[in-house]
Amino acid sequence: KWKLGRISPMLWLSTALIVGFGGLTIMLRDPVWIQVKPTAIYALFGVVLLGGALRGHGMLKYLLEAAFEGLSDAGWLKLSRNWGVFFFALAALNEVLRA
Repeated sequence: KWKLGRISPMLWLSTALIVGFGGLTIMLRDPVWIQVKPTAIYALFGVVLLGGALRGHGMLKYLLEAAFEGLSDAGWLKLSRNWGVFFFALAALNEVLRA
């Protein structure tokens, strides 16, 4: 917040998921909820990134534009697509390791 003057929407979302799944774990006394949290976050990021890429919008451009100056729109689409696939792979890996 000090650097940008606002809090990132991704940080708000991650915080809400952490508090929500952590609260479910404590209330229900079932550790499965905290174990599913990474899968939910990764799947959500994957859906957003791949959904944006399918619509022709490189969603990562809104978050990382300053870090990758000079990257073309086609480059942002490829980067968003690749990271979307990576997040889905992480979600699948978490489910394999959780089982």
